[in-house]
This record gives sequence, C-alpha cells and structure tokens, in this order.
Amino acid sequence: MKCFQFRFLLFLVNLALNNCIFTKQNIITLNDIQIQANWYDADDFCRKQGMRLPDYKEMREAKQLGKIVLWDRKKDIKQYKYNPQEYWLSQNNNLDARFFPMQLEYDDIQVFSDKVSKKFVSCVKDFDMEKRIKLSKAFADWSSYQGYMTNHMAENECSKLGMQLPTGKDFRNAYFDRITNEWIEEYKSKGLSYGGVDTNGFNLFTPDVGIYSFSKWTGNAHVRCIRK
Repeated sequence: MKCFQFRFLLFLVNLALNNCIFTKQNIITLNDIQIQANWYDADDFCRKQGMRLPDYKEMREAKQLGKIVLWDRKKDIKQYKYNPQEYWLSQNNNLDARFFPMQLEYDDIQVFSDKVSKKFVSCVKDFDMEKRIKLSKAFADWSSYQGYMTNHMAENECSKLGMQLPTGKDFRNAYFDRITNEWIEEYKSKGLSYGGVDTNGFNLFTPDVGIYSFSKWTGNAHVRCIRK
C-alpha cells in the first residue's frame, strides 16, 4: 500500500512539473520574426501588439526551450557575419540598452549597447500591457507642438484647438503606451512638458524618464494638448 502511495505521489509531482513547464512555455511566447530595429522602435513594436520586450531570464529560457531558432553558422555564415543574432531586452535604469546574443553562452552576464543600434526584436505576451493599450486614448485625441513657450501661451494654443493641457494621468498613459510616434523621439529632449494647472502651479512632465511633478516653475516648456 505504501509503495502504491509513493508511486502515486511521484506521479503527481511529475504531473505538476509538466504542467509548470507547459505553463512556462505558454508565457514565453516570443514572435521570432527576425526583423531589426533600434531599441525605441523595438519597444514600440512590442507595445503596439499588447506585448513587451523580454527580460534576460525569459530569453535564456526561450533559447533553452527552442522558442527561438538558432541560425546554423555553416549554412548562414554570410548572414551571420553581417547580422549576429542579438535580441533586445526590456528596459533598465541605464542609458544604454541590454541585449541577448544568441550565439554565445552566458550565465547572467549583462550585455549593453546604445539604444540607436539595430538588433533583432522578439516580444513576450504581457496581459497588463494589453489592458492598458485597450483603455488608452486614440492618436487623434492628441496634438503636439515642436517648440517651447510659457505656460500662458501653452493654455492659449490648446484652447485655439478646442483642446486642453493633459493631466498627469493622461501623460502617463500616453508615454508608457506610446500613443503618438513623437514619444519615441522624446529621449532626445531633456526638457519639460506642460500639463494641467494645479493649485501648486503647473503640472510638469519629464519626457525622458516619464515622470511628472507639480511645480510653480514659470519658464518655457514643451506643449502637448488633448481633447476635452
């Protein structure tokens, strides 16, 4: 009887492990389409599909599970020579972006590159990202001015369009969901964008890192408008 119980226990453990692996394979759903792009376009490409760039652990697991096909160096030597199989990874706090080199074996070694270099793109499913994109405002709801002006002029410019300055929530949704193509280029600017008026002053948004704050600052800032 004890022998039967032990075998049954082993069966349950094995079943649980198989289910765990199956679940992991479903989560690590990478679209290995082998296109190249800079980090910003790669990030945008994934977000528009309700997905995101994978982290280092996910790429290692995807490689081990055969989710991404490793090129045959002998057959594809010409292609490999000019296009090494390097895939972008998700964002971190550094100015440079991380990537995963498929041809090499690494053990938690971080590899960095500037964000304008072109690497291959694979995306992983992200249910939170899918939800945010479904709830986000359409491109037509936004207007952007390439230039800087005072807060009073900013209000007037938006008013002329029948629009208003965006709230902090509007900014966060637009920035992280990449509602307009202009957000992709925003890393080139270290300035501030005006938001709606608050009791403490103007709501200022820092585009390069996606953080907004309340301030009484009255200098020039970038202007974005949103439909009322």
